[in-house]
Amino acid sequence: MRIVITSKNPGKNKAARIALENLLGDVDITSVDADSGVSNTPVSDEEGVLGCLNRIADGKKQVKDADVYIGLEGIISKNKFGMFICGWAVVDFVKLNKQGIGCSAKVKVPDFISKDVVDYKELSDIVKKNYSSDLIDQMPEIASNGVISGGKYTRVDAFQDALACAIGYVQNDRNWKK
Repeated sequence: MRIVITSKNPGKNKAARIALENLLGDVDITSVDADSGVSNTPVSDEEGVLGCLNRIADGKKQVKDADVYIGLEGIISKNKFGMFICGWAVVDFVKLNKQGIGCSAKVKVPDFISKDVVDYKELSDIVKKNYSSDLIDQMPEIASNGVISGGKYTRVDAFQDALACAIGYVQNDRNWKK
């Protein structure tokens, strides 16, 4: 099975490799740098899913013969309880003509960080300025949620969860009562 991951981000790729091998077995994975068409730090669930879909569309232009295309997008969202970080995944099984969409758990962003997230500033830049932890050196893989959670829930964890939800949805559709 040939799979295209539409990001070169090391954390997203590590998560995808782990999740795909666990869920689908032996796979051939290619990574491409695809355009999300959304802001650097998407600020809603809708923008996150749209970013995944846009990445998949761009990935299909770059690699035309894959069986599966994967879009991954990290977002921040707000509600009355504060600001949260999560990851979205869209998995497009081309030959099955089916897509799965999944989301990770959400990590609360501390108020002293969220107050500075305005005008589409890059969240990771704000986190780097506010934490002195040795986890900052691991930011490319663990991301802001990994630093904020003290390494307990990283970008890798988030995208593994989102992919498990998206892939499981497609794999289980045979059990739907139609």
